[in-house]
Amino acid sequence: MLATLSARGRAAGAGYESLLEQGRFYLERGANYGADAVRALEKAEQENPERAGSDPQFLSGLARAYALTARFTEAYRALGRWERLGVLGPEGEALRTKLLSESGLGRLRVTSAVALTRVTVRLDPADGGRVDVSTRKALERLGELLARGIDPGPEGVILLVPEGKYRFSGESPRLYAPREPAPVEVWAGDEAEVRLVALYPDPAAWKVVAGNRSASLSWPALPQATFELSREVGGAPEVIYRGSAPAFADAGLPVGVRVRYTLRSFGPRGDLVAVSSAEAETLPPVSRVVVAAKLGADLRVGVSWTLGDGTADRVRVVRRGRRGDEVVADLSDPAAIASGSVSDGPFLPGVEGVAVAYRVEAWVSPGQTPVAAAEATAEVPPLVERVTEVVQSIERGSVFLQWDTLPRDGAAQGYAIYRQRGDGAEGELVGKVEDPFAREFEYAVEDPVKASSWRHFVVPFVGDRYRLDPEVLAFRGRPPDETFERRAARGQRLPDVGLSWAPFPAAVGYAVGIGDGKEVLVKKPYLEISGLQSPLMGTAHQVKVFALDAEGRKTGLVTLEIRYEHYPRLAPKEADR
Repeated sequence: MLATLSARGRAAGAGYESLLEQGRFYLERGANYGADAVRALEKAEQENPERAGSDPQFLSGLARAYALTARFTEAYRALGRWERLGVLGPEGEALRTKLLSESGLGRLRVTSAVALTRVTVRLDPADGGRVDVSTRKALERLGELLARGIDPGPEGVILLVPEGKYRFSGESPRLYAPREPAPVEVWAGDEAEVRLVALYPDPAAWKVVAGNRSASLSWPALPQATFELSREVGGAPEVIYRGSAPAFADAGLPVGVRVRYTLRSFGPRGDLVAVSSAEAETLPPVSRVVVAAKLGADLRVGVSWTLGDGTADRVRVVRRGRRGDEVVADLSDPAAIASGSVSDGPFLPGVEGVAVAYRVEAWVSPGQTPVAAAEATAEVPPLVERVTEVVQSIERGSVFLQWDTLPRDGAAQGYAIYRQRGDGAEGELVGKVEDPFAREFEYAVEDPVKASSWRHFVVPFVGDRYRLDPEVLAFRGRPPDETFERRAARGQRLPDVGLSWAPFPAAVGYAVGIGDGKEVLVKKPYLEISGLQSPLMGTAHQVKVFALDAEGRKTGLVTLEIRYEHYPRLAPKEADR
């Protein structure tokens, strides 16, 4: 007794060597001092873990101490650490043989395809009243170890268990099964296995992207595993995928529902090794539509929209009218639904301005009514009656024109700009502006001084109809009073062509088109044209004459094909002969 007290006193401030010596001292005293040996050796390891892990004497003593106290699993682990040093020796071999073959113990391997930590395990005898004292003591010591938790993985954790039938259960946040007691039978000298089913992967490790009636899912791969994915939407689960790829794209789902997915992973032997679940919520129906409508320069209305958050299967654009609605577009292409635009028209200006209303509807199949809709209106201004004033300025070789219209907010399909420069040519077309709301025009000239004497006027048009204003078109040109012969005799330069035609009833003027782009307006049914000939080569021109009525409608009267032939001149010497 004094020796024991003396040894315990020396341990108070002892280091690793002293604690190791103390543990060996207790071991020499026999089984009654086994618990003391365990305490001393565990303190020695706490004092210097690195040295303890590489010291065969320590590991040998620790294995023997655990075996003396019926902590057989821990003794087996200590032998394993000792063996990894490569120096197990006869003493260690003898102890391992005793544990595995001579003590009535069997091996229970606890495995998990997914590495788990701190799994607390209960191992209860199937018939607790028929367990002997030594078995009960071994199970009590094993229970203390299991309560601290084990870390099973694919290689497994080996437990040394007295022969018998047991109920096995585990507890861990990452454990799926067995949570309820499961039967297991252990035979002495043999090995049984319990395969844990992990909750894997963690829900946060899933990648779930919900879409329009769809969900894209992926999860971390598990080596050598195959997967079974089931889907639950307000009813019984339905298996939708089996395979080895850790991903699946689910389609054909209802709109705006929460879907629960359960993933089961199976090992190479076909046994269930992991279970996990995730949720996806498909996009709800669109609840908001933003619409805009605007009349463009081409007199077409552009209708644009943007859908709010959510989903739709199609978008319908409807033009509202007194006589009923007319569908302008019905789109189902996903790329054109969320945000897009369509063009409607053209809408030619009339005597009065009109408002064109549109309704954009978002639909979800198989619904009978739209889930969201909005309206917008575009104003089509009244037709320009006439151009009231044309202001011109000349600067840096260009003529710049500005004009006002009546009404001021009126529109036309475009504007034709004419100029007057000299007798006969009452209005020479210099350009057109194909903009309903244009109020200015600019073109270049070679001689700004001459251009300063020109007069310009602007004629609105819609299609082939010109909005003529008799007051603006106060033409000064008139047919000549003298024949070409008398004019030539007086030294006047003659035109290339003098055209005259019978007056057309109800005509307020005439348009003469020369070639592809030249057009001249005249008041009387007569026009003299110069510049058709070239001294260098022959030329050909097509001349068309149109009558213009009070509403600007054109009526074709005459079409002429004028051709000038070029004849080579003789050289001067040849002319003298």
